[in-house]
Parts: sequence; C-alpha cells; structure tokens
Amino acid sequence: MDISKITDGELKVLNVLWENKSTTHGEAMKATEIVKILNNEIGWNRNTTYTFINRLVEKGIIKRSEPGFVCEVLYTKEQISASEAREFIDKMFSGSLKAMVASFLSSGCSEKEITEVREMLARHKDGGSK
Repeated sequence: MDISKITDGELKVLNVLWENKSTTHGEAMKATEIVKILNNEIGWNRNTTYTFINRLVEKGIIKRSEPGFVCEVLYTKEQISASEAREFIDKMFSGSLKAMVASFLSSGCSEKEITEVREMLARHKDGGSK
C-alpha cells in the first residue's frame, strides 16, 4: 500500500484525526466533527473536507465506517512522516540520504543541530529507536 504523496489538504485532515487520537488504537471520529474543526481552524466548507477525507479513504489511509461516516486513520504520524521523507529523498536526491544531508549542511546548520543529529545517529547505531 502506497502511503506516500500526501497532499497538504489531506495532511490537514490527518492532523485533526491524530490530534484527536483517532488511530487504530484510539477512538474514531465522525466526518461531521472533522468538518467543524477544519471550518473553525481554516474556513473549509463541508464539501472541501469531505473531498479530502474521501481521497484518504481511496488511498487506504483512512477507514470509513457507517452509520455516521466515521473515520479512523490507519497509520501513525510517524509512519506517514517516514514514507513522505523517503519520497522526498527519492525525488530530490535520487534516493541518496548522504546527498540530502550534504545539501542541508551546505545551507547552514547550527552546531546544536549537528550535535543532535550525531546523537541520533549514535543511538540508531547502538540499536536505539530515537
């Protein structure tokens, strides 16, 4: 299942679900509730919100249940982020993480950021998850 290529609009819907704990381990949320939140936050109308929800359903990222058009996101934010990051690296750097890091370094990173990345790499090398 391809969970990459999430549009900005789809991500707004997903963020509402994640922020409201609508995951495979949490409570699902009615589409009408998502509409209310996105209308209040960014002024979207019902049709706009439903369009993005339906796209996510078609992609297999959200599960839709009846009655009540109940939505449940099937992936964590971390899973989507990892997929989007890989897509970005593939697209912009021909799949090379090294080329991406070199690009970021050439654009200017602070010593603090470099230290934090070193620490993350060390934890990863030692078998840590984060």
